[in-house]
Amino acid sequence: MKRRLGPKLLVFVLVVSVLQVVAFHHYNAVLGSADSLTKLVSLKHKTATVTDEQKAKQRLARIQKDYPIVDVSPNGVYAAYVNSANLVRVVNLDTGDELSHYAESGQVVYVSWIRNDQLFVGLRPVPGELQLTTLVANSGQSRLIHTYQAPANATFYKITDSYLTNDTYVLIANSTASAVYHWDTDGNENRVHLGGVYVKNVAVSLTHDILYYEAYYNGTFNVNAEDNGTITTIQPNGALIDVVNDTLYYGTINSQGLVTAVYRYDASTQARKLMVTLAVPTLAEKISVTPTGKVVVHRNLPQNLVPPSAFSTTYSSSSSS
Repeated sequence: MKRRLGPKLLVFVLVVSVLQVVAFHHYNAVLGSADSLTKLVSLKHKTATVTDEQKAKQRLARIQKDYPIVDVSPNGVYAAYVNSANLVRVVNLDTGDELSHYAESGQVVYVSWIRNDQLFVGLRPVPGELQLTTLVANSGQSRLIHTYQAPANATFYKITDSYLTNDTYVLIANSTASAVYHWDTDGNENRVHLGGVYVKNVAVSLTHDILYYEAYYNGTFNVNAEDNGTITTIQPNGALIDVVNDTLYYGTINSQGLVTAVYRYDASTQARKLMVTLAVPTLAEKISVTPTGKVVVHRNLPQNLVPPSAFSTTYSSSSSS
């Protein structure tokens, strides 16, 4: 036989049930508010991060607009530029703070990064003389490496180095003549003999000391490799784009000398791969390659090549790796 609940017990059960429902809704509301607060904080954090990135790009854009000689560190954090008083300034793009500055004694004609902590600085103390120095980014400490005798209108076109082998190549040129110098791992300097051709660009591999260079002969520019005295033509009618680690990136060019497609080349296997075909033929100087192998076309470029910025378009590989 079922027992009936007494009036007092029935009232007690109803009160408890009502309290449970009220408590459930209360805690559910609290938890819902906490979850919303977490999402709001996360959203604000993401918004702040995007804003910081935008500020860094804006700082770089202003520097590129105001100063002709600019280079950005490989990690994209620092920019080095030269003002009208030949003052080399190093700034943090994330914060806008100056890391260091150094007043050179001559006209500064070239600046490029060595990893993320040092810089090559090219000077013209007097016409007919060029000096290569290094600059410590966080202190502004400078060291003279070498003084070159060169035509009055010659300058440093490109300095490329391997941080693993410590090989450094220096290209000095004007519009009609060029010379390439090699600093080996022991600090010895020698001129590299490339058959008397005009060299426009150079880049060195990371581990094998292979010098890739773009040279003019037979009526066009060509991409060559110099390996321990042996010269190989990699691409006739081509332009040197970049070397990432040990991989060469080059472009095929049209009759106007503009790059129409970018390829990568593996020296160990001699394998070639089409990376991207450009919808609009572009100067090689406006193309670079990221550390991950993506091709970047720059629409607003200062004198020295810079990593991807707000004024760039990045292309992925046209086929799978």
